This record gives sequence, C-alpha cells and structure tokens, in this order.
Amino acid sequence: MPCISTDTIRRDMRVSLSRKQFPGLFLLDESTIGDPVDYLSRTTVDKIVSDVQDECRDVWKGVLARVRNAVNESLAIEGVAILPEQVRQLMNEQQGVRAAILVNSDANRIWTIVEQRGLGGPPERFPDWIKQKQFEWVRRSNIQYRSAAILWGLPVIDLADEHHVDNILGAIS
Repeated sequence: MPCISTDTIRRDMRVSLSRKQFPGLFLLDESTIGDPVDYLSRTTVDKIVSDVQDECRDVWKGVLARVRNAVNESLAIEGVAILPEQVRQLMNEQQGVRAAILVNSDANRIWTIVEQRGLGGPPERFPDWIKQKQFEWVRRSNIQYRSAAILWGLPVIDLADEHHVDNILGAIS
C-alpha cells in the first residue's frame, strides 16, 4: 500500500500554490515567522498549537486531493497535519476510509524526539530553553488530538502502549 506523509504534501503544496490562496499553508514557514527560535520565544504554547492547527487545515486540502485521486486504490496517509474532525468528515463522505489517531503520552519519548530529532529543524538549531517549549507544544497537542479523536468517535492509539503496532494494524484493516 502506498504511503504518503503530510510533510511531503505540505512541501509539494508550498512549491506549487500561493500564499494568497492558502495562507495557513505558509503560516509556519520561515519566510512568514522569521527565525524559528524568535517565533518560539515570543509565542505562547497555545498560540503555537493554534498556528499548527491552522496550517493543518490548509494541508488537509492537499490530503483530500491525494485521497480523491487514489480512486480504486488503497493509500495510507500519515502525519501530524491531520485533524480528527477532518478525518471524521472524510469517513462520513467516502466509503472505505479507515483511520486511527496516534498520540504519544510518554513524556520521556516526546523529550527524546525533541532532543534527538528536533522539531522545525535539526535539534542543534534550538537552545535548550526552546526545547522545553517544543516539548510542551507536542505534549499539549497530543492531549488535544486525543480529546478530539474521542469526541469524533475515532480510535486512539497511544504510542506509549507496547502493542501499538498491532493496534494500528487492527484499526486500519
């Protein structure tokens, strides 16, 4: 089954679409926010989460285009730019759509991602005091995604659960 990431969809959309058409798509682009460290230092965690969700709404338009172009074929789409309410709406409109919302409640695992992989660029780009804000942004986003998925009746799979791979396969099979 082909798999595509919302990161890839976002990147492709930014190359071919305009800010005027899709302002949310460019909301977190460096050409909009300036230096990411400055943005993170001057922006509250709640505003960061809100900005990310605004970006997700425009990325979702690209996700829908990919899904609708994949007529009669299976396609897996993964990424953080997928909001539970959008998934539920697609499931209501199109037969055969299966979904699971993945979250991570393991604070140590989140911190490891921030420290080793980085968010919004390589980890060495961000000072330690910004990494704490990145951690909180991811933690808060996970809480919101879990709540929204439950509200919209979608299965929630926590990556902290040792059986998460089996749970994912069960949810989308």
